[in-house]
Amino acid sequence: RNKEGLSIRGLSNSGASAQGQSNSVTTYYAEVPLPTGDSMGYGRYYDLDNAQVLQGPQGTLFGRNSTGGALLIQPKRPTNNFEGYVQAQFGNYADEEFQAAVNVPIVKAKRALRVTAFTRRDPAYLDNINATAQGVDVNKNRVKGGRAVVLFQPTETISIDASAVRQRAKFFGSPSIRVCPSCGTGAFTQPVDFTPFFGDLTLNIAPTKRDVSLDLYQARANVDLGFADLTAISAWNKVRSKSDLDQTNAFRFLLSPFSATGGSVSLINADRTKKFSQEIRLASKSDGALEWLVGGFYTDEKISVDQTLIVHPTSGASTTAYNSVGP
Repeated sequence: RNKEGLSIRGLSNSGASAQGQSNSVTTYYAEVPLPTGDSMGYGRYYDLDNAQVLQGPQGTLFGRNSTGGALLIQPKRPTNNFEGYVQAQFGNYADEEFQAAVNVPIVKAKRALRVTAFTRRDPAYLDNINATAQGVDVNKNRVKGGRAVVLFQPTETISIDASAVRQRAKFFGSPSIRVCPSCGTGAFTQPVDFTPFFGDLTLNIAPTKRDVSLDLYQARANVDLGFADLTAISAWNKVRSKSDLDQTNAFRFLLSPFSATGGSVSLINADRTKKFSQEIRLASKSDGALEWLVGGFYTDEKISVDQTLIVHPTSGASTTAYNSVGP
């Protein structure tokens, strides 16, 4: 996994959401395809039953957005046993992670509830020497969320479960340092030098932050017909992302009309993705001599991207350029 998405066989969904493009790698969580860009990757996967990575084109079973492959994440489902756990993890540089889960049978063999919650604080290790954002250990991250799922089994052949997932992530500062001596000045006139430009673990950027939220709601019904299993899955999810990023290195040429040195360029993003999906499939029993699968899948995904580029010269008024991409 890279810092922005999942990559398989050299194909990635990095940046897909911000550009309104389709994934090259599809992530399924509890049999639900996540929105473009795999925004759940900004959070974490907890309380899992299993995970599968399918390499290569998977268009037959998983659609057009899986030319690189597919990642299948299956969280644990409620059971008829009362159980739970609490985990805590501490590391260097004040790294903290807590997670807990509890499984409660409401009516034996009929109803059960499973609830999971987590919080994670990633360590900050970069210093910023910028005049507008000086500080030590500025790139701290915080992610928290949870999942609740209810299981109904009205008969021995019918099971229905409904779940809700919420995640919230806050990122401060930037996880990257500048190493190229000619970045943002036009053509690369010198060989790339991987020596830190401002010193080891040191930044020189304006204040930077990003907030990402995910809401996922799902309902699934399974019916054992004897000769085959009938499954219906409905899901709706929403991802919102807001960021204020220093892009001075990339857009330094915009400062030249105002001042030879100093100033900054910031990029403000407001992205929103809403997705509804519906799947119905009929699958044969796996213990037969012949296995078959038939079904249908429908999805409706709307992406809205608002971008504002602001040039802050050392003196005078700022200049703003606005761009909007909607459904």
